[in-house]
Amino acid sequence: MATVELSNLHKSFGSYTALENLNLTIADGEFLVLLGPSGCGKSTTMRLVAGLEEPTSGDILIDGEYVNDIAARDRDLAMVFQNYALYPHMTVGENIGYPLKIKKVSRPEREERVRVSNPSRGCLSQWISALSRPCFTRRAASASASYPLG
Repeated sequence: MATVELSNLHKSFGSYTALENLNLTIADGEFLVLLGPSGCGKSTTMRLVAGLEEPTSGDILIDGEYVNDIAARDRDLAMVFQNYALYPHMTVGENIGYPLKIKKVSRPEREERVRVSNPSRGCLSQWISALSRPCFTRRAASASASYPLG
């Protein structure tokens, strides 16, 4: 995990201001949910932190390191969007551990991280396609939580 700091973050798209003077600190190990109406800047904030967008101004720090100029692929981040990128041909546990598999984390360590990150361990062997919508949403969040920052 890591501390994420947003300082005076601003993002404009032409004359439209999507984000203005956002200041936010997310502590190491803290679980954060961005909630708000359409157009309030939730996705823009996530895209800025992930490096998918460049801020118009302001600073993004991860564990005290300025990352505005670091490419998305080099930021070692994971996030969950509204369209839940889960694989229906995999079990819950396999979906949660997939980012770790891609990073070549050993199977025993992956399984341990998945076990620890998943509050309802009983459904790890269930197929994603068999889950209810609320359970599906929780699994998507767990998949992101199993992939540590830094």
